[in-house]
Amino acid sequence: MAYTEQNLAVFHSKITDSDFRRFSIYNGLIRNHSLIKIAVFAVLLCLFGWCNYHAGMPLLSLSFVIPGLLLPFVYIFRYMKSVGRQIETLGLSKEPKDAYTVGFTERGVWIHRGDENVTLDWERLDSAVSSKEATYLYYMKNRALILPDNTITFSDIASFRTLLSEKMKTKFI
Repeated sequence: MAYTEQNLAVFHSKITDSDFRRFSIYNGLIRNHSLIKIAVFAVLLCLFGWCNYHAGMPLLSLSFVIPGLLLPFVYIFRYMKSVGRQIETLGLSKEPKDAYTVGFTERGVWIHRGDENVTLDWERLDSAVSSKEATYLYYMKNRALILPDNTITFSDIASFRTLLSEKMKTKFI
């Protein structure tokens, strides 16, 4: 499928540290609902603290309120530090890295990275998400291709997103 069919679009994806950071924040905190979970947990801790305060136990209420207020900040700080370490490990902080070449055909998507070649039918793709500066093409539940808008080889980003919405229908957000 990769080289015998006419390609509707081709990406030579170069990923920068900011591309990777934006994707990590979206995938790790928003898509997986981690931010909502940590916020709900923090609110519950503060609510328990409030209940204990009104029950006449102010010291016990502080043992709930202080962790409830600090927990979201500590979680986000540690998460961002982990993303920073990944960026350093991948060497993205120095210069953009050639990640992969992705081609879109009528039947599906082909991916070329180093010596690897993978082809996927449109039905096998999990979902596609369009963000402000990139498109994330999920080929598995938690695995995605990062396609920054500045790597599109044809001029119109809107026509690429139209192609995705036609081929992926309800899987394109």
